[in-house]
Amino acid sequence: MKNKLLFSLSCFALCLLLVGFAVGVHGQALPGTGTLASGSTTPPYATINGTVIGPVFALTAPTLTGWTAENSASLTTSGGYLYIEASRTSATSMRGIYRTAPSAPYTRSYLMNVDVSGGTAGGGEIMWAVGFRQSTTGKIVTGHSGWSGGSPVAQLDNWTSITSVSSTVTNIGGNSMGALAARGTVWFRVQDDNTDLNFYSSIDGVNWLLLFTEARGSFMTSSGGVTGPDQLFLGAYVNSGSARLAVWSMQ
Repeated sequence: MKNKLLFSLSCFALCLLLVGFAVGVHGQALPGTGTLASGSTTPPYATINGTVIGPVFALTAPTLTGWTAENSASLTTSGGYLYIEASRTSATSMRGIYRTAPSAPYTRSYLMNVDVSGGTAGGGEIMWAVGFRQSTTGKIVTGHSGWSGGSPVAQLDNWTSITSVSSTVTNIGGNSMGALAARGTVWFRVQDDNTDLNFYSSIDGVNWLLLFTEARGSFMTSSGGVTGPDQLFLGAYVNSGSARLAVWSMQ
């Protein structure tokens, strides 16, 4: 009887150990067992069931209100994040959303999950975009990445309107851009420093690489008392396929 009891207790302890291992692997803790680790660490670490794990990076939920959809973009804000969908079209077209920007200087960093699948391999363009908009003219400046003619590309474009490209300012192509164009989860940052419009990418949201820069008023000249952009822009540039963006963090 004693041996049976010990065997049962051993099995029970093993089950608890396996449950604890599974909880640790999936990054979730039982209620009341997870706390921030003591001490001054940057970024912070967490303590779960007595084990310190991390680092833990804080994310800021995107602003869900105040956005306006443009050119048939589909916008959903349920679930605490922005979900943007741009459907297939026969003509090259930008579909996006915009909202009032803070007063310059400022930066906005986005953590997004991007799906640019479904494009044709031999032609057409399908890209995701972040950037700026001028309310008085409808002009847009975008940094975007994706596929053009079956090849990965990242570029800086000036748009007279959401349906008309004025010029491509900078284009970075070739296999070196494959990772930026293809990866599903991306960090992208826009910065209006009151002199230039800057575009950055990152693999971790901490270390940033400057991709493009354009003088603030070179394309968005003064109009109606507004010089440069006064709105933020997010969208997708499609013709051969549909694109989707889920914006999880905006800070």
